[in-house]
Amino acid sequence: MALTNSELSVWELAHRLAGEDPDKWHWPRLPLAVRDNMRLLVHEILSAHLDSILIMEKRRPDSDNPKEFYIREYLDEIYACIAGQEYPKKLLKFITVDRWAFDLWCEQSGYPRPDFWFSVEYKWPDDDEEPEIAPEEDKPRRSANQIAMDQAREMAVEIWSNDSDLTIAEVVRQIREAGIAAHFVEKTVRKWVRPVAPPAVRNRPGRPRKGSA
Repeated sequence: MALTNSELSVWELAHRLAGEDPDKWHWPRLPLAVRDNMRLLVHEILSAHLDSILIMEKRRPDSDNPKEFYIREYLDEIYACIAGQEYPKKLLKFITVDRWAFDLWCEQSGYPRPDFWFSVEYKWPDDDEEPEIAPEEDKPRRSANQIAMDQAREMAVEIWSNDSDLTIAEVVRQIREAGIAAHFVEKTVRKWVRPVAPPAVRNRPGRPRKGSA
């Protein structure tokens, strides 16, 4: 039976992908498959191919998000992990990946969806797909979250149609300044609008390693 968790940490995900228990203490070092998975996942997060809790853009002085949610706070540890030099447990447990984001990454990269998270066939809704209109008495009531998400996505599409080079952070800022999703934290609104961002914006890589060409 598949896990029902909506998100998993990179630490747990790397272990489960290798068929290992994330709570087991390994001595003298982590299994090779687990280390390889950690290097792959962290690399894909840094490259902005796999969305995570970390924010890729540079932190704005007026941002409401704490600095620990920005990837640039951890570049030394992240590069060390990718190079196979160290695997910071505290950081890898802090970085979480949403189920929908991992599903999207699997689809785009060709990585097989793991049974422990996707053993039950599930079709993610298409943002461009017109929903079936049910009779008025059968219509489910949309939650405040769903209404805010739909409004945020609609405005994001309109903003990007006028300027496709804007970053996700800039679009989120405009949405919140317009009073849409104003009661939700920036990270939540980012998750909502990321799927409708232009591919060039959604896949924009993180800052390159210091000293690289």
